Amino acid sequence: MARLFVTLYAGIIVSLFVFLVSVELVAISLSYDVERQDQRNTLMGYVALLSEVRQHAGEEAMQRAMHSVARMNEMIAAEVTDPEILSHPKIQALPSPGGIMEDIGLEGDDPAYFRLAGDSRVFRVADDPDAELWAKERLLDRISLWGALIVIALIVGAWLIYLHRKLKRLEIASGRIAAGDFSARVGEDARSRVGGLNYAFNGMAERVEQLIASHKRLTNAVAHELRTPIFRLRCQLELLEHGCDPAEHDQFVEGMEADLEELETMVDELLTFARMERSDLEVDLVQTDLGEWLEQQMPTLARSAKLPVSLNAGAGIQAPVDTKLLQRAITNLVSNADKHGTSAIQINVHKEYNRVMLCVDDDGPGIPPSERERVLEPFERLDSARTRKTGGYGLGLTIVREIVAYHQGELSIDSAPTGGARVCILLPMTPTA
Repeated sequence: MARLFVTLYAGIIVSLFVFLVSVELVAISLSYDVERQDQRNTLMGYVALLSEVRQHAGEEAMQRAMHSVARMNEMIAAEVTDPEILSHPKIQALPSPGGIMEDIGLEGDDPAYFRLAGDSRVFRVADDPDAELWAKERLLDRISLWGALIVIALIVGAWLIYLHRKLKRLEIASGRIAAGDFSARVGEDARSRVGGLNYAFNGMAERVEQLIASHKRLTNAVAHELRTPIFRLRCQLELLEHGCDPAEHDQFVEGMEADLEELETMVDELLTFARMERSDLEVDLVQTDLGEWLEQQMPTLARSAKLPVSLNAGAGIQAPVDTKLLQRAITNLVSNADKHGTSAIQINVHKEYNRVMLCVDDDGPGIPPSERERVLEPFERLDSARTRKTGGYGLGLTIVREIVAYHQGELSIDSAPTGGARVCILLPMTPTA
């Protein structure tokens, strides 16, 4: 990571230097250099003044005045006699009176050239290389340029060090997660966060920790749940191998079929749960009249339950739902109520503000308020002894919760008017983004 910041630091400094030089060059090329324009105006002022002196006081007075003004400005003035300079196109085109301060590429000290009124001669004025003024100006320019770069470098360097420390914490936390410590988190305070990166990292770490924990629970649960039916199948096979009378034979075969059906149901629930946890389930939401749809499902629900199932649904209650997923959720709730109820199961559908509330009530022992959050977690069961007798793997309500989440709804558990448990699905009546 240090190499990244060194590269970034060097890139910023070089970019700033190139930017400053480019601005200077563009300003000069577009004649936006105020200092240069001021020098041109001053030169033309001297040309006009010296032209007047020459016209009224003569050549000698003009020469004295020209050299006197040049000395006062710590410059050197002289007539140009070099044929190469005089033959240059820009010098040839110099009007009388007139002056130029452009670099013609023949001299390195950046001189200015001018002609006086009524005079064909070309004069040259340039900085005196021995003058202290220009030495101080060059020193000041260097100090200004390098001083600005040093200040910027210090500020950028301090900022990069500060940013490096923040990102280093993220790097360390990432390394801890890679090493198996899924509880690693980074601070979300102003001194630690890098924009929204810390929040995103913690959210990712939280999700990874949940998935790993869920997979561990899944592995443990599968091992635990498979052990019993496999043990029963093995025992019954051994008994069949040693021979038995026809009545016992039929009983063992039925038992093995029941165990295989139990295994098939378990695998189906585990696969459904795994697909939902991966968040790759396709949901096809269609506006559906829930009262009519549930009337169509009642024969199937009644056949799958030992207790009588009744429906109380208002007319014209519609919501966008995936009917296949919702059917799975209702089937799970009815199955759960059938295991723990004593005499009847009731399905209620009604509107609540801008949502549809679909509830399944039973008249069993209910679910204590302190346990209502826990029973929604995968492989969690209130009474393991009762579960062995009534069946189930602790995934029914978890699958319902995931289906409701795919519908952008909510799942709640309360006490039913009949005294048992009421599990309600709250669905939005209009599609949500």
